Amino acid sequence: MVFARAAALIAVLAVTFAAAVPAGAQQKSIFDDDWVPPKAAPAAAKPTLPPPEPEKPATSTDVPPTPGTTEAPSVVVVPLPLPATRRPVPAPPEQAAVRKVMKELFGPQLADRTPAGRKSLFAALMAQADKSASVPTELFVLLAAAHDAGIGAGDLRLVTRAADDLGRQFEVDALAVKAAA
Repeated sequence: MVFARAAALIAVLAVTFAAAVPAGAQQKSIFDDDWVPPKAAPAAAKPTLPPPEPEKPATSTDVPPTPGTTEAPSVVVVPLPLPATRRPVPAPPEQAAVRKVMKELFGPQLADRTPAGRKSLFAALMAQADKSASVPTELFVLLAAAHDAGIGAGDLRLVTRAADDLGRQFEVDALAVKAAA
């Protein structure tokens, strides 16, 4: 009887969890032509707290290497300058054009799918994002790709860093981006 109740509870939890996870929850790459950013939360659900204080720049000592892997290249995190207002998400055709150039530019790094390679790609994408801060479409594609690289590296700090930058720069729900990761 106890076993039957436990099995019923597990079945209810599994159905509840399956309903909570969207059907398209598989992670797509920003470099896919049909990639779409997570939808923003409804206006009524926006937080009423003031925005968080900008993070202090992290140093290479703030990112410890993952146990059991070779020493990854150090990642220096420098916050991007905040725009006066958050920008709208660029249109898909504009993103596709930038993605095409980025695939050519970062081709060799995209081929390396190891965690260390993804950390290196994250660092390169964020460095390029710093240079492209005045070009919104490039900045969006670079930050979204850095977010994907952080996921590939298995490094939550990198994932949240890119998601936070996306949320600060564009009309993107950073929490939804983090939750999707």
